[in-house]
Amino acid sequence: MFESGLKSPTAEVYEHEIPGGQYSNLKPQVTSLGLLDKWDDIKKMYRQVNDALGNLIKVTPSSKVVGDLALFLVRNNLTIDDFKNNADKLSLPQSVVDFFKGYLGQPYGGFDRKLQQKVLKGETPLTVRPGEILPEYDFTKAKEELESIVSSEVEFREVVSYALYGKVIEDYFNFNKEYGDVWVLSTKDFFFPLNIGEETVIDLEEGKTIFVKLIAIGEADSKGQRTLTFEVNGESRFVTVKDLSLQASLKQNLKGDKSNPNHIIATMPGKISKILVKESDFVNKNQPVCITEAMKMETKIVSLKEGKVKNILLKEGDLIEEQDLIIELE
Repeated sequence: MFESGLKSPTAEVYEHEIPGGQYSNLKPQVTSLGLLDKWDDIKKMYRQVNDALGNLIKVTPSSKVVGDLALFLVRNNLTIDDFKNNADKLSLPQSVVDFFKGYLGQPYGGFDRKLQQKVLKGETPLTVRPGEILPEYDFTKAKEELESIVSSEVEFREVVSYALYGKVIEDYFNFNKEYGDVWVLSTKDFFFPLNIGEETVIDLEEGKTIFVKLIAIGEADSKGQRTLTFEVNGESRFVTVKDLSLQASLKQNLKGDKSNPNHIIATMPGKISKILVKESDFVNKNQPVCITEAMKMETKIVSLKEGKVKNILLKEGDLIEEQDLIIELE
């Protein structure tokens, strides 16, 4: 809790009821979304959301549902009444939708049925424990799928990880494919950059050590890329990387008009993790068209009307800000 600025016990927990473990994660999440100045508002909204959802027993992942919805409402300047009255018109965080689908089970006291119908936009929720209807998992097929993704053989424990956390293990293998065996780096070298003139020692394996020294950082070009000059065991090496701190100033995404139903826009800053449609596709009202992600909070963005996809302005992996225009309908 100390890293979240809470230096002593406080009775405030009786008001907002945020679990201690979530409190220490929620504040950095709030900071990354640029909402730190609204921290007090978020704590108040957390309590209102908790009440609206039936005063949930808050453990992972039910506490995340409350936190995600509180962040969503404050970020979009919405009240708890806006959520209750207009849930069928909002692209809510996926954790909230899954909760109302019954994927976390049935809450004590049940759901508010009218609110549940609005959130699900016509989808039928589960009325039994999710595990009762879960089909048997095909580990052989999963192993084949994972090996096709990573282009190499995988161990059974990695297949189990894929079964439990599909996207996470995919990201893990893709990260390793791009960056290599980063676990040979020290914690400091992994998290923090070298200063110019600073040297670090990396033990690749027993008897194999390399000395890496940062010599220079070049100016950014028109694409926001810089050339870094290193000495590796005394020999010069050059690496070109994107300076992500410049990307926002280099590229300003087109903003959408919230009042225009043909504009499908980002509801929160983050990145686009998946585009679910193609140009010229016909989409139905409330059909998910893309998935965005911000600090572990996934949101399916839906179309508010039927129509044909005219233009997809952004691609998977692009960074987005609130109200960026992602897809335009005819």
